[in-house]
Amino acid sequence: MHYVAQNTRNDLSLLSIDLKMNNSDLSIEGKSICEDTDNLIKDSTVNIENDQEFLGWTPYEKFKQNIKKSCKLMIRLYLSVKRRIFGRKKLGRVILIVILLVTLWKLWSITSLPPNDVSQRKIFIAANFYNNEDILPNFSEQLLELVQILGPENVYISIFENGSKDNTKLFLQTLQSTLNSIDIANTIIIDDTPKYYIGRRIPYLANLRNRVLEPLLEQAEKENHFDKVLFFNDIIWKVSDILTLLRTNGYSYDAACAMDFYWTFYDTFATRELPSPNISYPWPPTPYYPFFYDTTAQQQIYNGESVQVFSCWNGVVIMNAEPFVKHGIKFRALMPQDKELPFEASECCLIFSDFKKVGYDKVFINPNVKSFFVLRYHSGFLRIPFLPLVQLLSFTY
Repeated sequence: MHYVAQNTRNDLSLLSIDLKMNNSDLSIEGKSICEDTDNLIKDSTVNIENDQEFLGWTPYEKFKQNIKKSCKLMIRLYLSVKRRIFGRKKLGRVILIVILLVTLWKLWSITSLPPNDVSQRKIFIAANFYNNEDILPNFSEQLLELVQILGPENVYISIFENGSKDNTKLFLQTLQSTLNSIDIANTIIIDDTPKYYIGRRIPYLANLRNRVLEPLLEQAEKENHFDKVLFFNDIIWKVSDILTLLRTNGYSYDAACAMDFYWTFYDTFATRELPSPNISYPWPPTPYYPFFYDTTAQQQIYNGESVQVFSCWNGVVIMNAEPFVKHGIKFRALMPQDKELPFEASECCLIFSDFKKVGYDKVFINPNVKSFFVLRYHSGFLRIPFLPLVQLLSFTY
């Protein structure tokens, strides 16, 4: 059976899906995208059986080759340093300490913060939680610090929780009591409805995200308007990272995302590159450094610069509030009335296609901001801004 995604109510879908039945085995070939099908090929499919031929180059093979070369270079450098410097212990130690300090200063300087200039903006902070007792102490602590920097009068906090079986509800009740005691506007809904959905997961998640944004629309009716929506997933984060994210591209953006990691770059389901000479339509990035297929985007990653993309989420995103309030944009699923689909698209990807339709298409990933889902990764080696080191070692680029 052969299925071609057509222009179904101008929805977003896969470009093409090939379903092949062999000995009762079902295999799905194709790559998901998040793009308006009006601009895609409607009457033919793209053969993506050979991705390397389709893209014109071999990113994974190139990545593997560069890693091997980089490892060999690291070994050679280590042996050279060991032979030439460690023989002179005192001088060698001094030199190594100086190199270490200079390197750390260079690495961390990319996230240094200018004077506080964020208090002039009104931020609606949104988050969904389910069984998140492990990360809520960090979330609450950082949230209260962030509110003080932004200005209590400039924020509104909206949290929706449902069906948690751990101490999430207790943590949120404590947080709400604290917010109320210091006069921070908030709506924290603790719902006893269990986390349960029949059929598809994406329509369920889209509904939860819309629930947490309801106070934004209610505040707009009261003439209390916000500039940005700061939307959190259940991540570990730091205030300094959020301030850096707020300043992405000199505040000139409709959305700015972090990069989230679970060993590798994690949220490739919601992230799509912009069309480029290498890619004819929005395409999911690779989990591995330098993450993007487009050479311009790769260079921006090397330089620690923001990369413009079609869509992203990555654990935390700052979005223009206007599309939600002025244009009624909502999170949605692809063909939500259908109980089953041979493909799926993230609600966090579809939202940016809808943003684009109403003129909000400046979406960026800020590689200087990293988010993590597990505390030990956040406080461990993945917090190190390793990208400049990889750039140094990946000399073949």
